[in-house]
Amino acid sequence: MHRRGDHAGSSPFNPAGRFGAFVLAVSALSISSGSAGCTGLIGEGSDPSSSDEPAVDVLGSPDFRRLSSIEVEQTLDDILLELGIAAAADDLLLAPPDVRYSFSNTADSGNFTTSQIQSIMTWAESVSALFVQDAPAVLGCTPSPAWDECVSGFASRLGRLTFRRPLAPEELATFKAVYERAMEQPEQPTDGVRALVELAFESPNYWYLSNETRPDSRQLTSYAIAGRLSYFLWGSMPDAALRDAADRDELSTPEQVRAQAERLLDDPRAEVVITRFHREWLHVDSATSLSKNAAIYPSFDPALAADMDREFDMYVERAVSQGSVQDLLAGRETFVNTRLETLFGVSASSSGTDDWVLRPLDDRAGILGRPLFLANTAGQGESSLVHRGVAVIEKYLCKKLEAPPDIADEILPIPPDATSGKMAAVEDRASKAKCSACHNTIDPIGISFEVFDAIGAYRGSYPDGVSIDPSGELAAGIVPTAISYTSSAELLTALASQPQAQACYASRWVEWSTGHRPTGDAMHEVERVAEQGPVSIRALLLEIATSPLLTHREDF
Repeated sequence: MHRRGDHAGSSPFNPAGRFGAFVLAVSALSISSGSAGCTGLIGEGSDPSSSDEPAVDVLGSPDFRRLSSIEVEQTLDDILLELGIAAAADDLLLAPPDVRYSFSNTADSGNFTTSQIQSIMTWAESVSALFVQDAPAVLGCTPSPAWDECVSGFASRLGRLTFRRPLAPEELATFKAVYERAMEQPEQPTDGVRALVELAFESPNYWYLSNETRPDSRQLTSYAIAGRLSYFLWGSMPDAALRDAADRDELSTPEQVRAQAERLLDDPRAEVVITRFHREWLHVDSATSLSKNAAIYPSFDPALAADMDREFDMYVERAVSQGSVQDLLAGRETFVNTRLETLFGVSASSSGTDDWVLRPLDDRAGILGRPLFLANTAGQGESSLVHRGVAVIEKYLCKKLEAPPDIADEILPIPPDATSGKMAAVEDRASKAKCSACHNTIDPIGISFEVFDAIGAYRGSYPDGVSIDPSGELAAGIVPTAISYTSSAELLTALASQPQAQACYASRWVEWSTGHRPTGDAMHEVERVAEQGPVSIRALLLEIATSPLLTHREDF
């Protein structure tokens, strides 16, 4: 089954027009949040006619984890599948938050802009049309104009799926009020059903994970834990087994949570999310979307690009299922076929393009040695040592570098094709006072990757004949003690053994789970997990799933 993130037309029904405004006004649905909450649908109280783009304060609490567009769409796909609706939903055209240093499900603010709210309403309108193509089949009965057992039962089922918990009595009463208002003067017999669907899919309870806690405790309820767990590992809503466990309140102990987490990790749906996590973590796009200079790289065609994508994913899947964090960060083995063996410049061991074999590679290590990463951190004709150096600092060590102000006049452009003078330009830039503070750290790291060209193939010199010396030293300060290395593989191997790198990687998984980067006590908990040493990635994910990082409010 296709999963969102794995590599119908508009209807005349207008929720913002004929009775959509009433839906917005009458809703009294609140996010279960313990001490903080909100009322209304997304955007309640805003002025949709405003021409500016103010942030609409929906939540009033930074703890809420908002679903990404991919998660929103995948959840809808799963709901449609569970209700037996075969039609495909429209894509959600919602402007994403800035994820330059984070993930698609990370939002520093829980707010939406006015245009995003309008996008959500338009999307919910298209979703509601899917539910009434064969309403009796979806509801299991024929809806009547009155609020009867048929409609009430559908509202309860829909609420349980979209809110990821049973509806409270007052919430069901709101569904009833919306249905009855829609059916006062309906244009179509199914207007009431569509109003219920739009009410559910426009609610903050659909768009945000619950932070509801147990009485007098920071521990989340079983329903809230079920939601966090399923989006952490599946990127979608809890399945029937997880919902049933929440109904029985069987997510109240670490042992119970661990049993469910192990089940979720064993499901193929987890592989899709794990791959997406690593691609978003490194900010790598599919190689098929990259453009390279055909005169310089004639071998870079759609077939090779697809192989680069697959090699990256296979490397990640093997490290997660069988290896440790260190194996992911500095492993020397990968899967290759004949095309990739040619790219890597190694002797043939594969019998063809469909024959993938596992083999060691001495000159490249870790996830940053994958051709997909190297091609993403390069231009059309030449590598970018700055992007590669910054990636090591930010992704392995969680150090963020900020460019000093007013440095444009200090920068000497790097030749885009490296036919002449690349290293001279690099050395000149590092000699500038405003540039040296960062580039004296970035450039030596990046130079160690210069033996890989813009598609990740090994090279010993630049096109102008200048030899590449990948050796260097990472000075003490950014790491506890200086690290000398003769290649990027040696550097990454040394960094992978650092507790700092272990904690950095773990913290990114916590950010993926909670929606924001851990600080304070949460970061101390991450460090505690990382201090266990070379632990398998699967064990790390289970540790996060059963720790207060996931099972308690953020301020545990």
